[in-house]
Amino acid sequence: MQDIIDMELEEYIPLKIIFNKDKEAVEYISYSKDKTSSLEFTVGIKSKLLKRITLLLCKEYSETTDKLVVENFEDGKIIFHSDDIECPVFKTILYSNGSRIILSDKKSSHYIKMDKVYFGLSETDDIIEICVCDMRDSELEHLKKELELQ
Repeated sequence: MQDIIDMELEEYIPLKIIFNKDKEAVEYISYSKDKTSSLEFTVGIKSKLLKRITLLLCKEYSETTDKLVVENFEDGKIIFHSDDIECPVFKTILYSNGSRIILSDKKSSHYIKMDKVYFGLSETDDIIEICVCDMRDSELEHLKKELELQ
């Protein structure tokens, strides 16, 4: 299992999660909807290990006071394909303890857990959603502020 090294609170970047800081050459895989929403995975070219997740833009978002709870998960790794994905749905939900980035209108059949990040996968292992649990108040406030500015 890969653990999060850091969640960087960077101006103009709503969410940046760092998994690995080694100096391997990387490639970028983007999930986007039109030109209004974009999520980028930074992946090692040789290792295929996830280095970073960066939420760059998200036009559609909402808030709830509910707690984010993820069930039916296993610890593991995600294998990334090198294709950029145009998403039919792209929205972020802010919870009292985390956030959910929804990238499809399908339902997740199971989750792969990497530290406090849960990847919701379809039956065919496509990424449907990303849940980030146990976020600090400062991280949630930063995410909300940056989404509001977009």
